[in-house]
Amino acid sequence: MTKYFLHRPYPVPATEEARAQAAQQLASLRESTNAPGFGERLARICELARVALDMDRAFVSLVLDEQQHFIATANFDVESTPREIAFCAHAIMQSAPLVVEDTWTDVRFRDNPLVQEPLNLRFYAGTPLLVDEHPVGTFCVAHGSPRVLDDKQSVQLAHFSALVRSELQVLQELENFRRQATLLRQTERLAEVGGWEVDLEARQILWSREAYQLHGADPALPVSFEQLADFYPNGEAERLYRAATRAAHQRASTRTRLGLGQDLGHARLTRRSHVTELEL
Repeated sequence: MTKYFLHRPYPVPATEEARAQAAQQLASLRESTNAPGFGERLARICELARVALDMDRAFVSLVLDEQQHFIATANFDVESTPREIAFCAHAIMQSAPLVVEDTWTDVRFRDNPLVQEPLNLRFYAGTPLLVDEHPVGTFCVAHGSPRVLDDKQSVQLAHFSALVRSELQVLQELENFRRQATLLRQTERLAEVGGWEVDLEARQILWSREAYQLHGADPALPVSFEQLADFYPNGEAERLYRAATRAAHQRASTRTRLGLGQDLGHARLTRRSHVTELEL
C-alpha cells in the first residue's frame, strides 16, 4: 500500500466551502445519475487529447475537500490521491491553465511522489473546470519528460477542456430534468392530473404515469389512436382527435370536456387541455 505524506500545505480558494460542495455534488451525480455513456465520452476525450498533444497521459479530476478523484483517464491508472499532493489543487487557483514544463525544477512539485516512479510526471498542464463559477476540478495532460506547449497545443488543450465542461453541464442538466420529472409526477398524483403527448402525423400517443392511472390502463402497454375508442366511446375519441388537430392548425391551446368510458363501473368526465408545440 502506497503512503503519501504532506510535503507542503496546498492552496485553498477564497470560496472553498462553496467550491468543495459543488465538486462533491458533481461527484455524487456521477455515481447516482443514469447518464448513459458519460464516462465513456470523457475517457474518449482524454484519449483524443493525449494523442493530439502527443502526451503520455490525460485525465479529468474533481478536487474534493481532502481528495482528488479522477473520473476519466487515458493511460493513467489512478483513481484518487490526497489533495496534499494534487497538482490540480494548484490548477484550480487560477483562471488560466497551469503549465509546469519540468516538475523537477518547480519547488512546489519536485518532492511530490507523483513525479517519482512509477508515474514519473515530469510535465503537467491542467485547465480548471468551472461549474456554477466554481473550479470543481481540472482537465489535464501529463508527460514523462519535460515539455513545452506551443501555441497550437495550447489552443487544442482549451478546446478539449471545453468539451469536458460541456459533458459536466449535460450531467447537471440530466439531474435537473430528473428532479423536474419527479416533481411533475408528484404534482400529477396529488392533483389527479395526467399529461399527454400526441403526434398527429404518426398518430402516436404518450401518456404520463398518472394519465395511465386515471384511465385505469396498464403503464407497460403503449396506447394507439385506434385504442382511444376503448377509453372514449360514443365518438368522444374522434372529438379528442379533432380538438388536437384544431389546436395544431390554429397554433393555439384548446380545452375540451370529454367523457371516459364506464369500464370501472361508473361514468366519468374528464377535461382535456391541448397545448401545441411545433417541432421544426
